[in-house]
Amino acid sequence: NAGNMEKDFEWVSLQAKSFDVEVSNKSDDFSQIAVQGPKTLEHINQIIGQDVRDLKFMTFYVVPYEDLHIIVSRTGYTGEDGFEIYAKNYLISKLWSDSIDQGAVPCGLGSRDTLRFEANLPLYGHEISESINPVEAGLNFAIKLDKPFIGRDALVTYKENPKRKVVGLELLERNIPRHGYEVYSGDILVGHITTGYLLPNVPTPIACALVDIKYAAIGTELSVLIRNKKI
Repeated sequence: NAGNMEKDFEWVSLQAKSFDVEVSNKSDDFSQIAVQGPKTLEHINQIIGQDVRDLKFMTFYVVPYEDLHIIVSRTGYTGEDGFEIYAKNYLISKLWSDSIDQGAVPCGLGSRDTLRFEANLPLYGHEISESINPVEAGLNFAIKLDKPFIGRDALVTYKENPKRKVVGLELLERNIPRHGYEVYSGDILVGHITTGYLLPNVPTPIACALVDIKYAAIGTELSVLIRNKKI
């Protein structure tokens, strides 16, 4: 997440002290565009001038482009198929225009946020953060506890006795449960909304919430405090 650039670099720099290596932050030299949607596969080759259609999900290629190279990944964080292109800033400007020439339509972070939420994909600062661990976020598929990594022992201990969990909520009234709103069981505060929207193709408002594990079972009735009213 680009919003974490400074603290990510501080973390890498701290870990680098254990190795014979120099690190530098090149973030200002590079940009990224995400070309996403059901027709992306038809157009990506024309956009970058390379055949990357066999790129597997969650992998990347380094491919030549003009007199330099670009990185193309396939992580698709909108619920649709999609490719991401990383390159020097001036190359990204050209690739942006080429994408639009191929029929892509520019959209902003608001669109991306509703799309990733509709696909139940977590966003840093909402369903995952420095204070929400990956077990709580439901990301056990990404945790390989049989391998060593920083934080492994803490996760092993937490997994034995989890305290919270990110769950899905469906509201019974047309009120939007926004990020940060409190979640109750009766008069007991049990958590907060991490993301909530009224989506275009869903008749009722839905949300993700981080709640006390005792109230995380499917079918549990909870309330969201919206403008001093419990919904």
